[in-house]
Parts: sequence; structure tokens; C-alpha cells
Amino acid sequence: MFNERVKYIHTHANAFRRLEKVDCIKAYGQSFITAHHDLILVTSNNSLTNGGEPVVIPFEIYFHTNANNARFYSWICGSGVAWCDIRNVIDKVRSSEWRVEDQPIDYCLAETVPEQCTLNFNTPIMIVTLICNIIKAMCMCSALFLYKHTGHSVLLTTLGDAAESFLRFPDETTSGLCIASKKTFCAGVHWSNLQRPQRWTDKQYRWSQAVPKNLWVSAAVVYLLPILLYITP
Repeated sequence: MFNERVKYIHTHANAFRRLEKVDCIKAYGQSFITAHHDLILVTSNNSLTNGGEPVVIPFEIYFHTNANNARFYSWICGSGVAWCDIRNVIDKVRSSEWRVEDQPIDYCLAETVPEQCTLNFNTPIMIVTLICNIIKAMCMCSALFLYKHTGHSVLLTTLGDAAESFLRFPDETTSGLCIASKKTFCAGVHWSNLQRPQRWTDKQYRWSQAVPKNLWVSAAVVYLLPILLYITP
């Protein structure tokens, strides 16, 4: 991999331009780089030569994503730095020198690339989002229209408004039905007959009964079907 990068740099030498230390730090000391690609750090350290020929040292940039050092350009500040501040590095470079991997840096050769900034989005998701927002706006406008033209004193726009309305104006159809359940209303009996006194039955319920059986079955199918399809040869 390293030899391939060296060959790439050699064949694209015209794409590299010289940057002084401060300009190099400003160009690469940011989280989102758009105009530059590969970078060569040039040093005048004579101990890195091999018979008078320059030696190329591979250097990989590792991205730090932990909470203590969330900067992609921490290599500029050197090892052992808890938090990389580009302004402090620039001030230090102007007054003294810039060292990377314990090597003094004289200047940089930065590969310039054309900026390609595009906006990518999913068209179906965008259409669904727009339709939902249009429906929401229509509901808001209709609620405001009904509030102004029907003479209602309370505008029901949230669940809290609905709960407050039921507390102020109790529903007559459900009066006296505090122990009624879903089965009571699904039995097909008229609500006026349900307002009679109901007998309380002390029946023990399980936590699993809080979810209908059809939901248990559908959830099991959704979880088990992909597993079965995966393990089936």
C-alpha cells in the first residue's frame, strides 16, 4: 500500500504545491478539508538521508473520536497533547519551530484537488416528508379556522389541551364507566346500558396480557423470519 502511494505521488507531482508551515497548518488544521488531499512534510534533518538520498517515512493519520480528543488533526500538535489548538500551534511555529513525530518541519507539499461539494438526498423520503408537512400545515390551519369561526373557547392543538378539556367538561357518554374495559365497548352494547352499576371482578392479570396476542405473534414473526432465512441453506 505504501509503495503504491509513493508511485501515485511521483506520477502526480505536478498536483503538489509548496505551502509554508503556517499555511500548511491552516489548510490541514480543520475537520473538513475540501481543497487538499495527500500531504508531504519536508524536513532538513540530515540524519534521515541514505547515502545522500532522501528517505520517505510513511505516516498515517488516525482519527481520534473519543471525548478527550475529538480533533481529526491532532497529529499537527504532536503526540502527548490532550487537546489540539491550532491557534496555539501557529503562534508557536511563528516563534520557534514545528515538529511532527520529533522531526523539524521546514515546509509542506500539499496535493490540490478540485472541490466537489454536492447535496445528496433521497427523493422518495423527501416527497414523503413534504407530504407529511403539508398535511400537518393543513391540520393546523383548519384548527385555527374552526377556532375562529365556530365560537369555541378552547383550541385543542395538543394532547394536553384535550386532557384539560375532558377535565373541565366531562364526557356524558362515559360517565360512570370508570371500570369499563375495551371488551365492554367492543361487546356492541349501547352506551346508555353500560352506565348501570358494574360488578367488580378481582381477576389477576399477567404483564404479558398488556400486549394483544396478535402483536406478540407479529413481533415474533418479524424477529424470527430473518433468522430462519439466514440459517436456511
